[in-house]
Amino acid sequence: MNDFKQSVCALLILILTNCCLNSLSAADPPVEPETVKKIKKVETQVLTTNPPQLFVAVSGEVPSGGFTDVTLTRVSYRKPPEDGIQDYYLKAVPPTQPAIAVISEVKARDRWVGMPFWVKGIRVHGVDDGVKVVLFNEEQSKAR
Repeated sequence: MNDFKQSVCALLILILTNCCLNSLSAADPPVEPETVKKIKKVETQVLTTNPPQLFVAVSGEVPSGGFTDVTLTRVSYRKPPEDGIQDYYLKAVPPTQPAIAVISEVKARDRWVGMPFWVKGIRVHGVDDGVKVVLFNEEQSKAR
């Protein structure tokens, strides 16, 4: 009978511990995406359709595995920038749980239908030195 009481007590402790841990993890605030530190590669393709389209593919480097929801966000302007360069930010949500500690690659794409005439190139922002600029060649600019 004593073993039964100990087993029941142990089971109740496990159940209460599990409930407390679940309520703590459910209360964790959502993690905001952060700008990827290093931009490794930027590829662009300008299509001379009507309206013109721009395809952008970017890969970046993050310090560990487990990054999710990778996005390539195009900056919106009230008036076109004087340099004619469209800015982008590569962002990803960092892991909330322990993750493999190995440098990993993240990728994102953007398709811009109706790219304006003023766009002469793009600039993809990382952190610090993690910025890459791609200028369009004359053929790409004239095709629009």
